[in-house]
Amino acid sequence: MESNNTLISLVDRHHLKGNRDRKCEFSTEKFFEESIDRFLKAERPSIASAYRLYEKQCLIHSKGSLHSYRPMSKSSFYKRVEKLNSYEVAVKRFGKNKADILYSYKGKIVKPERIMQRVEIDHTPLDIILLDDETLTPIGRPYLTLLKDVYSGCLVGYHITFKAPQYASVAKAICNAILPKERSKQLWNIDWPCHGKIETLVTDNGAEFWSGPLEHLCYELGIHIQYNRPGQPWQKPYIERSFRTINDLFLVDLAGKTFSSIDARKNYNPVENSKIKFSNFIQAFEKWVAEVYNCSPDTRNTKVPSVLWQEALEKMPPAELSNSQILELPKLAGLKETRAIQPSGITYNNLRYDSEDLSDYRKRYLSMNRTSRTTIKVDVDDLSHIYVYLPELEKYLTVPCVDQFYTQNLSLDQHLINRSFVKAHNLLMGKSDVDLAMANQEIREILADHDAKAKSSTKIKTSKKAAQYKGYSNESVKNKVAKPTSVDEKSSAEHREVSELEALWNSFRK
Repeated sequence: MESNNTLISLVDRHHLKGNRDRKCEFSTEKFFEESIDRFLKAERPSIASAYRLYEKQCLIHSKGSLHSYRPMSKSSFYKRVEKLNSYEVAVKRFGKNKADILYSYKGKIVKPERIMQRVEIDHTPLDIILLDDETLTPIGRPYLTLLKDVYSGCLVGYHITFKAPQYASVAKAICNAILPKERSKQLWNIDWPCHGKIETLVTDNGAEFWSGPLEHLCYELGIHIQYNRPGQPWQKPYIERSFRTINDLFLVDLAGKTFSSIDARKNYNPVENSKIKFSNFIQAFEKWVAEVYNCSPDTRNTKVPSVLWQEALEKMPPAELSNSQILELPKLAGLKETRAIQPSGITYNNLRYDSEDLSDYRKRYLSMNRTSRTTIKVDVDDLSHIYVYLPELEKYLTVPCVDQFYTQNLSLDQHLINRSFVKAHNLLMGKSDVDLAMANQEIREILADHDAKAKSSTKIKTSKKAAQYKGYSNESVKNKVAKPTSVDEKSSAEHREVSELEALWNSFRK
């Protein structure tokens, strides 16, 4: 009857049991506040150090005083710290962004209704040191660009290279996700059925995503780009979780694996223990993605990504590119630039591009003594040609470089290094057919000499630069497997003395 027949009387009230009176002296409260101010600094000192400061303040003020300041016990101090507002503590110790990640309302991510409706993309350096296919020397950690379909949970596309994340990596990964994986089936018998047009591409705020070329590519392909708000990675959780799965399940026991910290690595040297060639890693990674990751149930054993993909494919398959669109895709995915159509053709990075078709276009649509600026698309892995947009014809025209000997299979990075090499020698920049070709040959000799010396070295910084120059990527591996180089096609040039060239190489490779 004392409860007045209220239901709340049936609820346990254990939190009100015991002595609720404060056990420490009020005179030491100011010392407690001083120690808490120290604990809440951005340098993030430990609770133990804050308690030591509190004890010392009590002892110092007790000395020579008629009043003895008795400090509270360590357990009482810790309990009072635990009662502080957790969000305010996180703001002062870790910053507002971290505090928001830990405590703010996350909300629910709208679940897509079909495959390829919402696809997340991101980059990460892989925790493994790989070997050069030719020299078997360590060349460092590659960068992975990965795309994941949110509806099914399948990984749908990727790109691996030793170059830092940039537009080219994003564009090639998107193309890999959109196009059928027929080359993987032909070369390695890997069945990876995931492909199709992307409806919404979810990205973070990296510079490579906030770029005009990517916006133009997505506009041409009908892809909507959704940018996450800065400091809110939970809006793109699925791809982040996949990176952790790759490290925990695929890279966990591979030779040359790096660790998340020096403490975890201990005495293990990933450079000395690296044994996996880059090409073998690409093949193994694709097979693991297609036949292990996509076919494994989630942690709750409620869904299998490949099964969900197949079921959704039968109900509502994603749109696919037509044959003509597939042929146009390399043009759309190229690096977007604006150049003038001149009487001599188009100049891009001191390389001249011209053809009979472009000449006919100039004769018909351009007046005398007038240049017209237009959009061009550049394949950063092959400068032997560019794609020129002709507004009157509403199409792209493939225009070859006039110097095919120099630009055949030449990447943009290689060309820029060659130009720096020529500039270091104070040669004429306009004569690309002679000077750049000679520079390209000399740099290849430097790399050959470096490869010979690198076998006895454990430093991988220069080797990674060499891998970047050679253009190592998952696409280059497939091209090499599809078109193996014969012994007769290899260069038989004799080795030169390159000590002076090495010094120049070191000057511009940094």
